[in-house]
Amino acid sequence: MKFLFLTILHFLFFITTSCDQPQNMDDKKKLVIATSSDNPPYEYIKEGEIIGFDIDIIHEIFKNTQYKIEIKNMDFHALIPSLVSKRVDLVIAGLSINQERAKIVDFSIPYTQANPVLIFKKELHQDFSLEKIQDQTIAVQIGTVFVEMGKILSEKYNSNLFQVENSLFSIQDLLIDRMDYIILEKFQAQRFTEIYPELTFYQLENFESSSFAIAMPKNCPMKDEIDNAILKIKKSGTIDKLYEKWNIY
Repeated sequence: MKFLFLTILHFLFFITTSCDQPQNMDDKKKLVIATSSDNPPYEYIKEGEIIGFDIDIIHEIFKNTQYKIEIKNMDFHALIPSLVSKRVDLVIAGLSINQERAKIVDFSIPYTQANPVLIFKKELHQDFSLEKIQDQTIAVQIGTVFVEMGKILSEKYNSNLFQVENSLFSIQDLLIDRMDYIILEKFQAQRFTEIYPELTFYQLENFESSSFAIAMPKNCPMKDEIDNAILKIKKSGTIDKLYEKWNIY
């Protein structure tokens, strides 16, 4: 009977060493990490592979550990529901900490800061001010913290707010004049202006910056391990090298 109890105890310890049981464990325990690859330079697809600042961060966190990483791509608005329903183990996707999300998931300590901007065509405005968005169309990505910012701006300036599923598609809409403005994160907007020189952006000074963090299930036993790894990445200077690699300044 004692042997049976110890066997069961050992089994329970084994399956709870990550946030619930990792998906499809092999020699190493597989962690399924969800992301949304429409967010350069944080995560995007190049030559069929998901790459970016966030992807490098998650690999650094779990380098030389017992875990094997599988990156799973999905729409941004599906990330938190997939985590809550335990279809994935963690989420990293330029995901900001906010009170609404924190009610249903836990977050790591922040690994970087994010600032909101409006991106638009240069030809639209030479000297931009927020009054120029009066009666214009503004796009925001569903599920992001930018939705609330968009609502505030649209109410104040009588703008038309559209919620879109994919920021890459919204950029195309911007280029063909189906949208006038998009609210994005600063370095995401900066990357798009490098690709499309006809675009520019304006920083929304009246809105606070947000913190990007890794989302995990409530009471995840890996939280301390992940937080310590983020601190190590910062202290060692690794994160500064990644900022330089992905042109995030």
